[in-house]
Amino acid sequence: MPPGGRGSSWRGGGGRGAPSNQPCRDWQKTGTCRFGIKCRYSHDSSSHSTDNARGNKVHDRSQRTVEQQEAKEGYNVWKRYIKTAPKPNDTKSMDGLWSGALDILNGDDRDSKQMLPRDLDDQDLKGREHIGALLSMVSGSSGHGIFVRLAHAFLAVMTHPALLHCLSVDTAVGGLYNYISGNHGRRMVSFLQRLNASLIEEHLDPILLDSSTVIENSLTAMTTALRELLRREPRAALHDDLPTFIESVATTLEATGVVESSVTHHLVRNGLVQLRGIVARARGLVQEEEPEAPVSGVKTSVVTSTYPRDIEMPRDRHDNDKADITQIQILPSEDEIRSDHAPFLPSTDLNQPHFLTDGVERHLDTHFRLYRHDCFGDVSEAVGGAMHAIENDPTILADTKYSLGNIRAYTYPKAHVRYISFDKQRRLEAQLSFPQPPEARKRPSSSKLEAWWQDSKRLEEGCLLCLLFLDHSQASLLFFTVTEKCTERTKPVSLSSNTGQATITAKLATGRESDLEKLMGLSGHGRFGLLVEFPDVLLATFVPILENLQNMQRLNRMPFRQWIVPDHTTDLGTRAKTLDIPPPLYAQNVDFTFSLEPILETPNHQFSIRPRSTMNEPVDLEMLEQRTKLDRGQCEALVAALTREYAFIQGPPGTGKSYIGVQIMRMLQHCKSKADLGPTIVICYTNHALDQFLEHLIEVGMEKIIRIGGRSRSEVLNGKNLRIVSKGESKTKSESYELAMGYKALEDMEKTVKKTLGTLHRVSQQPTWATMKTFLAHRHGAIHRQFSRVDDEGFESVGRDPFDIWLSQRSDISAQQPPVSIDDLLLTARRNVHSVLPAHRKQLVAHWTEEIRADATDSLFESVKEANMLHRYRTAIHDDVDRRVLQTADVIGVTTTGLAKRIATLQHVKSKVVICEEAGEVLEPHVLSALLPSVEHFIQIGDHQQLRPQINNYRLSLESQQGALYQLDRSQFERLASANGKYARAPVAQLNVQRRMRPEISSLIRQTLYPGLEDHKDTQDLPNVVGMRQNVVWLDHDHLQDGPTADKHAKSHSNVWEVEMVHALVRHLVRQGVYRSSDIAVLTPYTGQLQKLRNAMRNDFEVVLSDRDQDVLRRDGFEVLDSRPEGIDTQSQLPSGHTPLAQKKMSDLLRMATVDNFQGEEAKVVIVSLVRSNKEKKVGFLRTSNRINVLLSRAKHGMYLLGNAETYSSQPMWEQILAILEANNAVGKSFDLCCPRHTDTELRVSEPDDFARLSPEDALPHALSCWDAVINARERAANAGNTMTTINGESNTFLVRRFVVDDSAHATTLARDRVIPIQNAVHVQYPARSAAPTHDVLYDAIKHVHLAWRNVSGPVNIKATAQCLVEHPVTVCHVIGDVRGSFPAGISAQDSAAKSVHCSTTYGEIDLNENPIVVLACGHFFTAETLDGHLQMSSVYEQDLHGEYVALQDISAELAQAIPRCPDCQCPMRQYSTQRYNRIVNRAVMDETSKRFLVTGKDTLRALQHDLTGLEESFEELDSKMTAILALYTTQTKPTEKFKKMMDIRGLCLERYNAVSKVRASIKSFCRQVSHKNQPAQKLHDAQIHALRDRPIDRRMRDLRTTDTVPNIPRDHRITIGGALMALHVDSILLLDSFRLRQRLQPIKSIKHSEVSHDPIPYEFFEQCSLIIDQCSDLSLPKFSVEATLLYARVARAYQAFSHSFKTNVDNSSDYVKKAEELLNKANELCAHPFENAAKLRHAVQESLKSLRREWYEEVTAEEKKAIRDAMVSGPRGIATHSGHWYNCARGHPVSLPNPT
Repeated sequence: MPPGGRGSSWRGGGGRGAPSNQPCRDWQKTGTCRFGIKCRYSHDSSSHSTDNARGNKVHDRSQRTVEQQEAKEGYNVWKRYIKTAPKPNDTKSMDGLWSGALDILNGDDRDSKQMLPRDLDDQDLKGREHIGALLSMVSGSSGHGIFVRLAHAFLAVMTHPALLHCLSVDTAVGGLYNYISGNHGRRMVSFLQRLNASLIEEHLDPILLDSSTVIENSLTAMTTALRELLRREPRAALHDDLPTFIESVATTLEATGVVESSVTHHLVRNGLVQLRGIVARARGLVQEEEPEAPVSGVKTSVVTSTYPRDIEMPRDRHDNDKADITQIQILPSEDEIRSDHAPFLPSTDLNQPHFLTDGVERHLDTHFRLYRHDCFGDVSEAVGGAMHAIENDPTILADTKYSLGNIRAYTYPKAHVRYISFDKQRRLEAQLSFPQPPEARKRPSSSKLEAWWQDSKRLEEGCLLCLLFLDHSQASLLFFTVTEKCTERTKPVSLSSNTGQATITAKLATGRESDLEKLMGLSGHGRFGLLVEFPDVLLATFVPILENLQNMQRLNRMPFRQWIVPDHTTDLGTRAKTLDIPPPLYAQNVDFTFSLEPILETPNHQFSIRPRSTMNEPVDLEMLEQRTKLDRGQCEALVAALTREYAFIQGPPGTGKSYIGVQIMRMLQHCKSKADLGPTIVICYTNHALDQFLEHLIEVGMEKIIRIGGRSRSEVLNGKNLRIVSKGESKTKSESYELAMGYKALEDMEKTVKKTLGTLHRVSQQPTWATMKTFLAHRHGAIHRQFSRVDDEGFESVGRDPFDIWLSQRSDISAQQPPVSIDDLLLTARRNVHSVLPAHRKQLVAHWTEEIRADATDSLFESVKEANMLHRYRTAIHDDVDRRVLQTADVIGVTTTGLAKRIATLQHVKSKVVICEEAGEVLEPHVLSALLPSVEHFIQIGDHQQLRPQINNYRLSLESQQGALYQLDRSQFERLASANGKYARAPVAQLNVQRRMRPEISSLIRQTLYPGLEDHKDTQDLPNVVGMRQNVVWLDHDHLQDGPTADKHAKSHSNVWEVEMVHALVRHLVRQGVYRSSDIAVLTPYTGQLQKLRNAMRNDFEVVLSDRDQDVLRRDGFEVLDSRPEGIDTQSQLPSGHTPLAQKKMSDLLRMATVDNFQGEEAKVVIVSLVRSNKEKKVGFLRTSNRINVLLSRAKHGMYLLGNAETYSSQPMWEQILAILEANNAVGKSFDLCCPRHTDTELRVSEPDDFARLSPEDALPHALSCWDAVINARERAANAGNTMTTINGESNTFLVRRFVVDDSAHATTLARDRVIPIQNAVHVQYPARSAAPTHDVLYDAIKHVHLAWRNVSGPVNIKATAQCLVEHPVTVCHVIGDVRGSFPAGISAQDSAAKSVHCSTTYGEIDLNENPIVVLACGHFFTAETLDGHLQMSSVYEQDLHGEYVALQDISAELAQAIPRCPDCQCPMRQYSTQRYNRIVNRAVMDETSKRFLVTGKDTLRALQHDLTGLEESFEELDSKMTAILALYTTQTKPTEKFKKMMDIRGLCLERYNAVSKVRASIKSFCRQVSHKNQPAQKLHDAQIHALRDRPIDRRMRDLRTTDTVPNIPRDHRITIGGALMALHVDSILLLDSFRLRQRLQPIKSIKHSEVSHDPIPYEFFEQCSLIIDQCSDLSLPKFSVEATLLYARVARAYQAFSHSFKTNVDNSSDYVKKAEELLNKANELCAHPFENAAKLRHAVQESLKSLRREWYEEVTAEEKKAIRDAMVSGPRGIATHSGHWYNCARGHPVSLPNPT
């Protein structure tokens, strides 16, 4: 919140205590002021000028539109009201003032809206006097109508959203409310009392028949204004008449006949409830506890204690033990940490006593205390234990092995405060240094040390630090948060700049003055401490939530309180009463309907839902189901969501929660404008779920979506991030001015703070006269005069200062002197300082030093506090820009964590609907924070029977015995949906048709948790798991889990046997050829097992872990850095600094996760390692039904569980599961494998080694079509005859492969995404194992089908030959690119057999002359035919009809997919190890190098683009500063001050051009690196040419050919063109800035343009632009061509304005503008073709064209003004000579001509 809740402000013009616009006299006379920034008068010489000083100078009048000019003129007319004092009884002026203000606020001019509250609050104007006149107005016997009308307009202004929700003007609004309040609210309450009485008279007046609307609006405005007043002025709640007034408003509400069901009645009633709570809290009223009805025997999911406990009050345990949560400090205090008392933790069980009896207050109090303890409880306990240990053994401060116990924390001993600094942007920071950790010391070189810190997740920005140290033998502490993790070894201060010492930058986590004093005491004294890092504690993620709960308690604000905290019922039955929740407030009008048009299958049909009548006239669900794609459960959920203001939708696994959420969103968006909903806010627990939901919304046509937060991985949402969208939102004039002035104030503050810090640093050293003289002169003048160099006779001493001599004197008396009090020493010193004994002088100086330190620390604290206030105010302005952007959106997406961080901004967004996805996983404090003030409709979608919210403190969890009282991890969804008989439960609509799992899997949760769950018909047709005889199996074993170890992972469990078995099973499934690794998921409940599974499988698969699982592994102490098998170069495709996992596609990865982090995910096959196998039958984590539910509901086709059935049967739900599986013969000691070609053969595996012997593996037939099986269509082929049969296929698979079996069949083909394929029929006469894979089609048309015997994969034995005749082209494709043609082909196919035990023949039967054996470097061997087919030799060599290789293929057009690998072990084939395949391997290696070049280049371009964006932002900020300095320069009269400002201008220009130089140097370096001569293809070409030249002359003559055997084909021009375009962008920024700067500095003759800006010579820029545009045209790069054109046009337009202003090169600039228009027209035509961002670029082109064609204006020069003045005063009668008629000259300037006479 911006500073100045009471109207205090740093800027000119503000509330009470704000600096006046009147100049400070001391400042005018001396240039200094002893009050500094606290002075109430202005130190800005321009501040007492007119509005021009406020920003009109910043914006040229010529730049305003007609609408803006009219709005400005209208505002100036209104402003005349407040330029003069109000007159008595002038109601006409009052009416004009407030009705005019209301019109301005309802208008569209943003500048006027923001200036209005500032001008009303300006002490130099009369706005406050007008407010006072209205507030003191008393209506006569017949004047109540006038008074009501005026008061209504006034309150409408003061409660207008433009005032209450605009963060930029919050300070001025606070000043107004401060004035309106008066002393303790007397002025406001008295006014409202008179208004309330007048409303009654208005209602009773028989003459006024249409007063109801005014009365209702006035009542609403009264409650809103009073609530806002009490929020800003809490002391007003103590007004004696306030309780009576609140009740009188309630009486007026009933007496005036406001309809109870109306919106007004609802708003006023809720407002009065909040006001009563605020007043009661302020008066300290704690109501007496009401007797409660006895509890009957009701069964609940958790059995809690019913033993009556005494009411416990939170007080006196420590200094932070407060009964009122609004007074509790968020971070634990030192006294709190030291306290031995147990913290006060209230129970969420409403049957337990609590000192608060109001349900809402108790609810907020309970969740605040529990959530705070969850965040800090373990930290307080660990730090408290460490403090006691340090006091007992101080050597712990240097102990590298000290541990804080069972909490994730890193310790850094011998840490100290290296330096304290202050920066206007970063504010006060401390540099904390400590010896490098033992793990880092193993990297002796600085480069390796830098890499270690970069890869490490330690000391990330935002994490909590605690510095423990000894203070006079007592342990003390300071909390910090990391503000910058600098790992660059080249920086002077970083984590790796010194191999012995690491330094981290942090700031104090609290704003307490005592903590600042401690910090200053540690600085420069060499005191060491123990630095403790808590990486899991990020204050930014939960402190805003806690603060919001405090604010809700302070304001007694909780929307939907009657549903969140329902009253207990008197019904003692076992069934809970169901709440009767009405429709949302915006839909309570009788005529309001939700149109179902967006989701109807038949458009333009009328079908709607009327929320008010659904109770009496239920919606026809059957018709709704028929006319939409929804099933019955989804229909019920849709109706419930739309007709209840607080709705719950439960979605069991696979029922489509997201789908119904999207349909609800479509309905809401359809009625958005009608109901004035504003943006709908969507909240999700995880980033992944939020991205998925928002992507679904985009798929159905919603584009105005804004995503908050930077952790989105969706490319679709890249351009919809708030950070990106808000860049296009401009600031208002007043905002720009306020930011500039704020920046200047921060600069001044920076100088002040640095001076104070310098004083503190100096006094910590040896005291000298330089450090003491100023202090002694102010505080001890008599002593100061005694140290003067000039004696009484006027002689001046030379040499050392008298003070230094005095202090250095030694005592001649060796005996110890008796102690003397400091007061006596001061008294003696005042009389004669030289009489103080030398032994006592150090004591006296130490006292003075401590006084200096205390004064400086106090000044520093106030300055830092002021700087923080300024920073918050500047942040508020930026937040208001974000708020305006958010207000324009249709949908705002944010995670619960993101909501916490941006809660201050979101609370000012007018949004009536909030949808919470994954509501069952969201903590109730987060849900409460999501209840924004404007919300009228809250929808929760989730499943409380799946995973609960995650918390840190196990002792607060439902799963622990102690946690039964607290149940913090019980979501609001679960609490209200599962209420017992004493408290009413919320109605929940449940989805009941699942579309994910096969029935054998869904039955496991249907028979245990969801009895009403149905299977969709599509689940009946899901395919069986290939390679397995059963789809669902529990492998029962008795291999015990691993025993406990002494390492740090002992609390996590593992089972090595299950690891080996899971590994073997995954390998078996993947080798069937049907499943990609991404189709399989491996789940386990324990991180210990997860780590072992990952280590076991990483040699065969790229294992992917979610971010949450990686965090859990780190939390439990496991190493998560990726390690690759030897010989695999994972970095070939990755940019530096990234792990391979982050860059792999999901199709290449094996998913592995803990159960808790896999909710919302699914996989075709799920393998579960249950781990626990023990004699005690302890199940562990999987004892709760929620986790079991998630575990059993992730699989689609098949699920395989490995676990000890006897151990798990001890848990009731597992016992049920086992009984179901046993009934289906799905529990056994082995897995039954299945060979698809020999289905009768039994293959049973019970040990991991069995798979190596029995698994058919790679010899089994692969997937036989693009949809898991070849379409065996003998009848279709016969019917087709000689005609082509076509099948439409998919288009995003890497390999195009055709398989055929059994007589004639239709083979289908998958192609890449660059091809739109139409599949054909291939006729085969005899069975064949595999047909050839046709080529990957990327740029050219389909080639003929190659011989099958050259392309079969796997070890084979040739038995027979089958002839395949194809009469028509194999495939017909529409290809983007050149089409070379299609060819008929004859296929000779080979049958094949595998080397497995069941399906193979021996290698002895192979004729080695015809089919030689090839031995690979890994030791495996295959026939040449097999490897030729596997490696696709035909892709690099041309073949004849007999399959012989006859020539080289042209392979330059496409990149190889991957490094060739051994078909058996998957090891990569090495270069030159097998010469037969050198061309394939070398091509792949070269292509991998090219990929790395391209990926690295693109990543570097992104980084440079980020730097470029930062450069533009810095220029905008520097422009604001330049505006402020120029405004001061033009008003200065003193030459010295003008010189200072001129130097400031030069400094700003130098600063901006230094920034440009750095970015330009980076871009030039990049362009050199990616130039054609440095590209891999060119380097290879050069190497080949060099090798050819080294050959003997006879060899070269023999190899001489007429064609180039070494073509030089660059792979991609996008990188080089992109770099060149970026360089042009920098040049354009520099040119535009030079144009603008010279125009702004033109009137200032004393500043030479060449000194402050570069010469704006654009000719070279235009030439480079034209060159790049031509290149892009030749290379078919339309996107770059359009971007270059836009840069050209932008500079051409600016150059034209510049030329006209300076009257130079006017014709030349016009030519460039014409050229720009031609280029833009061509670019507009280009944008009609599809390419990336074509639509956005086309819009930009069209806007640029409009800009070029728009009329432009230029300033009237001083010479022209003089000529006009001279003309006006010439003639016989001076100015009277002229007619007064004005005309425009040829240049468009206004002139007046004299009369002809």
